[in-house]
Parts: sequence; structure tokens; C-alpha cells
Amino acid sequence: MPTRKIGFFDTKQEKTKEEIEYALKKVTHMLEDDLSLFNGLITCIFDKENIKKGNFSKLKSVGILFDHDLVPKKNLFTIEEGIYARIVYCGGLEGGERYYTKLLQWIDNHNFTIIGDGMALAIMDSTFTSCLEEYITEIQIPIKKT
Repeated sequence: MPTRKIGFFDTKQEKTKEEIEYALKKVTHMLEDDLSLFNGLITCIFDKENIKKGNFSKLKSVGILFDHDLVPKKNLFTIEEGIYARIVYCGGLEGGERYYTKLLQWIDNHNFTIIGDGMALAIMDSTFTSCLEEYITEIQIPIKKT
């Protein structure tokens, strides 16, 4: 994955819809841009240690991920270029545990090590459809060869 920019708000909470929405409002306020939700991907960040333990119920933070070329905003952080294990599935965050488990098995089977926090990106969500089965989510976990 190439270098990217992210604005985020630490939550360290359970991943309820209300808490994610509150965190997103905080992020857009920090970025001083109400249109940032339309220019980036809503992203939930999960702590690397929780991922390794199979604990996917707590978020580390909620953010908005931007393509490197799009962002002239302040309060953004850089996610460095790197190798990511990725999986895309139909559904929202609520069904993601099964896919995290699949991805962790793949990482282990191919002799990789997790080197950073994982991200769940909302490719298509309630902004585009009211049908949960039509949501598309991508999980990305930074890895390196063992």
C-alpha cells in the first residue's frame, strides 16, 4: 500500500454505532472540514495486540483515511508505505470477526508477522445503501515476512 494520510480520534471503546458516529464528528471537527467524510474512507482502527489475541470488540480509534494526493488538511498523520494483508467482504463491522480470523490464519500460514494496528475501511456503508448485506468492508493489517 502507498503512503496515506489519516485523521483520527482515539476511542478505546466498544464499537457501537453511536460511539463511531460521535468519533467521526470529532474527527471532522479536528480536520475543520465537514466535507472530509465525502473525501475519504471511514476507518476503524484496531490495536495490534487485540488483533493477535482475537479481541475485535474494542476500537483503538476511528478515523478518515485519505489518498495521499487529496489532502491539504491539518491534524493529519501519515501511514507509511508498506505490505498489508487484506480481505474484502460484504457486511459491516459487526460481521468482521470471522474475516479477521481468516486473515490471521493466512498471515500465520504464510509466515508473516503483524507489525502494526489493523484497519477496517468502510468501502460502501449506510451512506450508499440501507441494506446491511450491501455494505462492503476491507480489513488491512500491516505485515512483514518472518
